[in-house]
Amino acid sequence: MLSRFGIAILFAIASCAPHRPLSPVSAGSLAAHLANDRCQKAYGKRPFTPDDFEANLDQGRWHWGTIEGGGAKVDGFEVEVSFDPAGGKRKVMVKIPEE
Repeated sequence: MLSRFGIAILFAIASCAPHRPLSPVSAGSLAAHLANDRCQKAYGKRPFTPDDFEANLDQGRWHWGTIEGGGAKVDGFEVEVSFDPAGGKRKVMVKIPEE
């Protein structure tokens, strides 16, 4: 698992080369970090790890997380994160599904 320092290094590298596409591993790390930040703010938890879901590059955007509520949940949370190939134009959604 990456430490906060490791994640900060990934962000620093990504910011130095804004037009260079992220690798699948880097995209997963960024997605988990963004999801945890949103979940921490809304629910006081940081349950996600990069290995929870596979980062997929589809139609010019990285996608990571549950797909329209049909995927596995992490600690009861649904999550969807997407961003452009270099990590910009981010969209993050974390929620507890209604029963």
